Amino acid sequence: MFRLFFSLFICIIFSNLSYAEKLIEIGPSLKLSYKTGNIDINTYNGFASDISFYDKFNNDELIGTAKTLKIESQKNKEGQVIISLFSLNEIMAFDDEFGFEITIDKISITDFNSIIFNDEFAEDASNYDLLEHKNFSFNIEGVNFKNDEFDLGIKKISLPKIKYGKLSSGEDFAQETSFKIKEISFTANPSNIDLLPLNVILASIGQQSLTVDLNTHSEVFDKGLMLKIISKLGLNIIGGAALNIELDYSVPMDTFKYFSNNQSLIDELQNQNFESLDGLNNEILMELGKIQLNKVILQIEDLGVRKPLIIMAASNMGMSEEDVIYMSNEMIQSVLSPFIPVSAEKFANSISKFIEQGGKLTFSINPQNPLPIISTMGLFVMPDLAIESLGIKLLAE
Repeated sequence: MFRLFFSLFICIIFSNLSYAEKLIEIGPSLKLSYKTGNIDINTYNGFASDISFYDKFNNDELIGTAKTLKIESQKNKEGQVIISLFSLNEIMAFDDEFGFEITIDKISITDFNSIIFNDEFAEDASNYDLLEHKNFSFNIEGVNFKNDEFDLGIKKISLPKIKYGKLSSGEDFAQETSFKIKEISFTANPSNIDLLPLNVILASIGQQSLTVDLNTHSEVFDKGLMLKIISKLGLNIIGGAALNIELDYSVPMDTFKYFSNNQSLIDELQNQNFESLDGLNNEILMELGKIQLNKVILQIEDLGVRKPLIIMAASNMGMSEEDVIYMSNEMIQSVLSPFIPVSAEKFANSISKFIEQGGKLTFSINPQNPLPIISTMGLFVMPDLAIESLGIKLLAE
């Protein structure tokens, strides 16, 4: 994944340099030139400016530019080049044939081993030790993609440095991680008829673009025989709605070690030998079934999109808003009743209240005692019993 994502920008540091022409060969398809600056051939330290990218497969056609490139690196005791900072600014890529343009204000990456971008790396990725690069992080700022149909912008993509801790056994583990995408904005061309309904909804909530924030955060706590993990995901559609998910579960230490130290499993996945992997399926499922569920929360919050959707549905069906709400309530009740006859009315009332009044709709699973996943699966043979045993609730507020 890293190799595909950064190949255009980073693999320049692993090619032969020609200082007289200030050219860098970028594998079989790309070539880079820069007007000023210098990059050390042994350590890759250096600075370059006024950079151009060329497509060697298409008669060295110009396909992109960048203003500056800065690399800070050093060799470790094994002689491998470790990149402590890679920074590329004011990047532009374009394709006249397909009619698009991509601009990026800045890409900044810290602490990674240069071998990750070698052609041979894909064959030996399992030997890459992430724990040797505890300061790894990346930030991408000011992304904008344009074509004739729409504009797509991203203010910032951020993977901060992972916080590590030590297990009671002395092993290192990722204790706290987060990932953020700020302001993903999608702006449709007004002449695009297919996206007219989206533009109507956006106008009704006072927005010109569909703008989304994404945040994830995970913490791991060593409890001796268990690793308690709390993972959160937040998705916020500006002016529209928000989705928040929280997963609280415990992984037995033996299960953690099974997946982290199972070399045969890693080899099968690395080699994409899925036929051999079939023999491990039952074993994998048994290990996953040992994970214990502590709590699950899924919450939807209306930030303005509920009313316009009801108005649009009423208009399309030639009905009043009240009739649309009544029909929705009846449909919800009829769908739930066959599956959860005892709890259907209570759940349907909560959903109906949310449709009518907005606010927040919260679904939660909160068993009195942690339950292994394999045990919870058996409960769903009798859904109403599962709802009671797992402490499942659906509340509108």
